[in-house]
Amino acid sequence: GIYTPDLVRSISRGWCLAAEDKLDEAEGEFRQAHDRYRYYLVLLAAAEMSFARGNYGQCADDLTSWLQTNPYSLESHWMLGVCRARLGQAGERRESARQGARYAGELEKRYHSDLLRLFRIYFQVQAGDYRGTPEEIRRIDARQSDTISAYLQAIALARLGERRPGDPYPVPHNPIFWMNRFYRTEVELVSGGAPAAARP
Repeated sequence: GIYTPDLVRSISRGWCLAAEDKLDEAEGEFRQAHDRYRYYLVLLAAAEMSFARGNYGQCADDLTSWLQTNPYSLESHWMLGVCRARLGQAGERRESARQGARYAGELEKRYHSDLLRLFRIYFQVQAGDYRGTPEEIRRIDARQSDTISAYLQAIALARLGERRPGDPYPVPHNPIFWMNRFYRTEVELVSGGAPAAARP
C-alpha cells in the first residue's frame, strides 16, 4: 500500500483511541485501515491491540501473516511466542522461538549488537536450544544500559532457573503502546503469578 495522508490520519486515530484505552475501537480503526489501504504495517498495530485485549488467537493469526513478509521483526516473534504460550501451544511456541533465533542470529552477525545477541539467546532459551551458561548471559550488557536488553536477560535467566522468586523485572520501555502491557503478561507466565514490582 501507499502511505497517504488519509492513512496517516487513520493510524493517528487508532493510536489516540489506544492511548484512551479504547482498545476495541482502536483495533477496528487499524483493521479498517488495513482493509482500505492494504498497508501491511497497520496489521501489526491491529495485532498489538488484539494482544492488549487478551485475544491471543487473533493476535497469533495476524502476527503469523505479518511475519511471512517481515521475518526480521524480532518483537513480532517475541509477541507471537507469548501468544502461543497463553494459548497452550507448546510445539508452536518452540517453532516460533526457533524462527526468532534464526533471524536474530542473522541480524547479530551483520550488526554485532548486544541487543541482537540477547534476542537470539532469549529465543534459544524459549525453544530449549540454549547451550551456554547463565554467566555468559549475565556478561552481555552487564551495565544494563538498555531496558529491553536488561529485560530479555532477566527473562532468559528466569527460564534457566537463575532468578529468585520475587526478584523485580526491568520494564522494557518502548514507544509502542503494547509493550508495557505485554511484558506483564510474559512475566506472569515466567513467575506463575502476578509480576513483582518492576524497577524504574
